[in-house]
Amino acid sequence: RFNRRLTSSSVEHSINISHDLKNVGFDNFAYLPESIGITYGDSEGFGFLIREAQPAPLLPQRYFIPFFSLYSQDIKNPDDKPLLIQMINRQEESPSEFVSNKIIIPLIESWCKTVNERGILLEPHGQNTLLEVDSDLNPRRVIHRDFQSLMVDPLIRKRKGLDIPFKKHLIEV
Repeated sequence: RFNRRLTSSSVEHSINISHDLKNVGFDNFAYLPESIGITYGDSEGFGFLIREAQPAPLLPQRYFIPFFSLYSQDIKNPDDKPLLIQMINRQEESPSEFVSNKIIIPLIESWCKTVNERGILLEPHGQNTLLEVDSDLNPRRVIHRDFQSLMVDPLIRKRKGLDIPFKKHLIEV
């Protein structure tokens, strides 16, 4: 029902973004590198990206939960409460403190840090964002993925003395 083209320019953009994100210095930030891409045909051709399964930087004994899974119903266990409610019930914090301190603030901080340091605007919605948790389901980091349409602010990059290898999705002033 939806044809999602992945052209050579999108593959190149994703890989360039992925290479650049390794320079983000923030403890609550991680990403799934998109390290290999292949395209076939001209600009209207098709392609694919290989996204690594381990986040960078890698920390041992961590697990990932897609953000949309935090509030989705479990179709195999429809009587179970959403995962976010289960996580809240395991904590001593109030629900609002838990959601604010462990999920929303780290998400916003990682977005702001990436914009301020690299001029890259992440798309932190439920499909492109994962919550990294430890074995006790304590949130630890926000993991970002899917970089083909991320916008880049060339003014921030120039101010920071960063190169601009990106050929598309540049914010124009």
